[in-house]
Amino acid sequence: MGNNPGKREIAKNLFLLLLYMFVNALYGYVASVHLTEPHFLFTPIDWAIPLNPPSVVIYIYLFYSFVFFALLYFATFQRAYFNQLIFSLITIHLVSYAVYIIYPVMMIRPYWAPSNLFDWVFWYYVNPQFLQNWLLYNSIHSNLDAFHWLLWMVYAKDTPLNCFPSLHAAVSTMIAYGFWQEKRSYGWISWPIAVAVMISTLLVRQHVILDEISGAALALIVGYTFYKKVFKTPETQPKSPKPLQTILILIVAETAFILYLYMYFIL
Repeated sequence: MGNNPGKREIAKNLFLLLLYMFVNALYGYVASVHLTEPHFLFTPIDWAIPLNPPSVVIYIYLFYSFVFFALLYFATFQRAYFNQLIFSLITIHLVSYAVYIIYPVMMIRPYWAPSNLFDWVFWYYVNPQFLQNWLLYNSIHSNLDAFHWLLWMVYAKDTPLNCFPSLHAAVSTMIAYGFWQEKRSYGWISWPIAVAVMISTLLVRQHVILDEISGAALALIVGYTFYKKVFKTPETQPKSPKPLQTILILIVAETAFILYLYMYFIL
């Protein structure tokens, strides 16, 4: 292995992937550490955005599939760009964690559809545990569709804190930026995916507009720094994977995504 640069590079990329997974796992710990009381960043536009449970498919499925595919793609076939992407993602998470601890922002979630601002605040603060129990009971014992059930599972598992900046927005933007730097045609496909993910976070009431703007801005600043200042752009562009190789990456990414869902929602 010591005489094979290719194997050394693969080992290094594997280590960086594991490091990113570790940093990503710290989110659960950060959720319980805050130096100040929660803040709210709602604007009139946020209150006007309707709840759209089917958007949870984009919020969960499209986002994580996008992430897993990108990590595998750059780690295996576009290794010349992997350092830029992985260090950018790690930095984005660490900066976001620092903000979550210093300036926690809370999202008020629609356990059902209140008719006015007073109802939202009143029901959240009066008895959040009752609301969660009511939510879970109705998700099992009513005729509500799978979108509501999946959305409420997200609410039950994910804290309403740690919203600003949005990691969904930051990570999606960073990956789209990475594809754009590697190949413009891939960027034209990736940017709409990133935008769709950001819109979905608003429609499922996980974030507000300022969360999305700050997340996207953070990603662009960090991405520009690592792609243009820290690492040099490769002089020769690596070859793109063949269609069958791309399909294989997609299958592996989807398998990893399913395992992630199992560990997140079931374990």
